Amino acid sequence: MPPPYAHLDKNYREEFDKRNSNLERIKSEIEKEESRLKEIKNEYATKKKNLDDLQSSGKNKVDEEIKNYKDEELSKLDKELYGKKIELKKWDDMISSKEEDFYSLVNTSFNLRERILDDIDRCNSFTKHISNQFFI
Repeated sequence: MPPPYAHLDKNYREEFDKRNSNLERIKSEIEKEESRLKEIKNEYATKKKNLDDLQSSGKNKVDEEIKNYKDEELSKLDKELYGKKIELKKWDDMISSKEEDFYSLVNTSFNLRERILDDIDRCNSFTKHISNQFFI
C-alpha cells in the first residue's frame, strides 16, 4: 500500500513537472528573444556602419568638390590678377611715356618762352636803336 502522503507527492510532482515545463518553455522563449535581439543588434551595427560609410563617403565627396571649386576659383583669380598686372604695367608704361612727353613739352615751352622773351628784348633794343637814330 502506498504511503498516505503518496498522493501529495504525486500532486507535488505533477505541479513540479508542470512548473518545470513552464520554466523550460519560458527559458526557450528567452533564448529565442536573445537570439532575435542579437540579430537586431547585428543588423543595427551593419546599418550604422553602412550609414557612417555613406556619410564619410559623402563628406569626402563634398570636401573634394569644395577643394576643386576653391582651386578653380583661385586659378581664375590668379589669371585675372595676372591680367590686371599686365594691364597695370601697360598703364604705367603709358603714363611714364606721357610723363616724358609732358616734361619734354614743358621744356620746349620754356625754351620757346625764353626765345620769345629774347626776341622781344631784341625787338625792343632794335626799336630803341632805330628810334635813337631817327630822332637824334
